[in-house]
Amino acid sequence: MSAERFVPDRLVEQACELAGSDDFGDDDTWRDGLARLCEGLASEARLNDLGVEIAVLDLIRPLTSRLQIVIPEGVGLCQDVGDLGFRRFSASV
Repeated sequence: MSAERFVPDRLVEQACELAGSDDFGDDDTWRDGLARLCEGLASEARLNDLGVEIAVLDLIRPLTSRLQIVIPEGVGLCQDVGDLGFRRFSASV
């Protein structure tokens, strides 16, 4: 039973249904890592039924979170820290 629960495409499909989106962005380098993790869980982890369900939820949760991130048009992912208005903290002892 556990092997069919760890099919990466099924997990991605479930996350898309939960999030109501299928836009993971342009960077899909995470897919190889997901495939390797799923393979390891299915073939090496020796999980009981409850462990399988917990692991599946632990895989779907970050996928769903990634789908729910909305970045406004024209805003870059990285901002110069200096633009955020932080001041250096110095403690004197």
